Amino acid sequence: LLSSKDKFLGELFDISYVSSGRDLLAFGSNSNTEKSSFLLGAPDYRVADSQRQEKAYEVTLSPLPGSAQECQTLEALLKAKGFQPRLVTAQKAQEEEVSRLQSPEIVHLATHGFFLDEKFGHNPMLRSGLALSGAETTLDAWQDGKVPESGSDGVLTALEVTGLNLTGTKVVVLSACDTGLGESQKGEGVMGLRRGFVQAGCRNLVFTLWPVADQETAEFMVDFYDSLPEKGAVSSLNTVQRDWLGKLREQYGSVMAARLAGPFVISSRE
Repeated sequence: LLSSKDKFLGELFDISYVSSGRDLLAFGSNSNTEKSSFLLGAPDYRVADSQRQEKAYEVTLSPLPGSAQECQTLEALLKAKGFQPRLVTAQKAQEEEVSRLQSPEIVHLATHGFFLDEKFGHNPMLRSGLALSGAETTLDAWQDGKVPESGSDGVLTALEVTGLNLTGTKVVVLSACDTGLGESQKGEGVMGLRRGFVQAGCRNLVFTLWPVADQETAEFMVDFYDSLPEKGAVSSLNTVQRDWLGKLREQYGSVMAARLAGPFVISSRE
């Protein structure tokens, strides 16, 4: 959105969102002070299966090599700022690793997000999620009408997210495409990953409204985390986004600036 003075509104105001009216209620002050962080990126989506047969309709999730470098860079940056980061990538980027989280201060998940159509079920919290190690194999099985054992199938659904222990987690970043997608329900807001992480207890959630560019996203996230400890999540995201919108607009024009720097939004309960 542009103002009457041809400025992005994000250049003029600090903006944060709520999932629904209930998020305006007072939120507890249970805060994590251990400076722990968890980073996940570039999962190995295809698990080798000797019994598997090639199919014309098999699901293919494109590799995200940039997300591995993104997480490695953020790991070093967070260490320099006194955090204790834990990084998992490739085959180690498993659903079990996320399920075992115990309220780290920061959670960064750099992978594909998805929202499936109604042929996969009526509950939008089961049709939206994040793809982790082994996700392609599971999504193929779903198309065959098979349901692999949940909890270790490589697909972290929004419903499973609600069971995570993120109380006291200051910020969760979903550094992936379309992680804000879901189904709008009256009085509840958008039901999907966003709702799942809010119910899990995180205080601030950074997610995306449309596809993101691999390289630019990695650079954007470095700037965000560099200012995060001093400014907090809302101010940090708005400041970095404001700077990026301005410089990208000078280089590429308004449309490209919005496409590259505009998808990131923050839902806050602080």
